[in-house]
This record gives sequence, structure tokens and C-alpha cells, in this order.
Amino acid sequence: MLFASDEERADRAFVLESVLTGSAIDHAASVLKDDDEIVRAAVTRSGFQLQHASDRLKADAGCVLIAVNDRGLALEYAGEAMKANKPIVLAACRQCGGALRFASTELKNDRDCVSVAVQQYGRALMYAGSALQNDPALIAAAVASSQRAELNVEVVVEPE
Repeated sequence: MLFASDEERADRAFVLESVLTGSAIDHAASVLKDDDEIVRAAVTRSGFQLQHASDRLKADAGCVLIAVNDRGLALEYAGEAMKANKPIVLAACRQCGGALRFASTELKNDRDCVSVAVQQYGRALMYAGSALQNDPALIAAAVASSQRAELNVEVVVEPE
């Protein structure tokens, strides 16, 4: 859609077809970035497309949930109310523990959210509230998660 004309960028059928075949919505006309079907199709293909959605759709739980289920870090682009929505944040953290970084302060202090985040990505503990950063059970979960990740890394040592 990058090289589409202004007329094409404002044509709903053209934009929808473009999105369904892999184009981003960043060059679509603003009115189409507020179109439920177009934006849901875009965030289904890549959750990061949420960044180009209208504010209304960034605040829509259904749309945001599709985005964070694909890419947890898409929580960054969600509306503030969504960053304080526990089911949304849990879904984001299940997909990518680092998404805790974008959660509301309240949910960064929520044991459930932090636990899910550190089980997925041990280093997510750094985004938790200070009281939870010192919690022995969460520290143990973070260490266990990090050790599992290290077991999946192939170390190649070059001969000297």
C-alpha cells in the first residue's frame, strides 16, 4: 500500500484486500484505521499493527486481545484502560513476558500478572513493582525461567 494512490488508500475494499494479503495499515486513510474489520484483519496478521489503529480501536478489548495474543509487546500501543485490564495484560504476558513493561502500575504490582510474565521471561521481574521484585517465589520462578532459556541456547566456541 506504500505506493498506492490517495484514492486507493481511502478505498475500503482495496485496503481490506491489501491487509489480507500482507500489507500494513499505516498508509491507509485515517477513517479506515477506525474500521473494525480492517484493523482486526491487520492485527491478526501482526499484532504490532495496533500502533496504526484509531484510539477507539486501541481501547477495544477484542481488538487489543487479538493483537497481544499475536505479539504480547503490542500492549505498548494499547489504550491506557487496556494496559490496566488484567485479562489483556495476562494474555500479553503469556505471549511475551516483557509485555509487563507496558502494564499499568497496578498490574505491575499484581502477583498473577508478574508470575505469568516471569514464567515466560525471567527478566520481566525487572518491570514488576518493587515489593514483588523481592518476592522469593517470583525470584525463583524468574531464575527457573532464565535457566530453561539458557538450556535452549547452543553455545559455539571458536578455537583459538
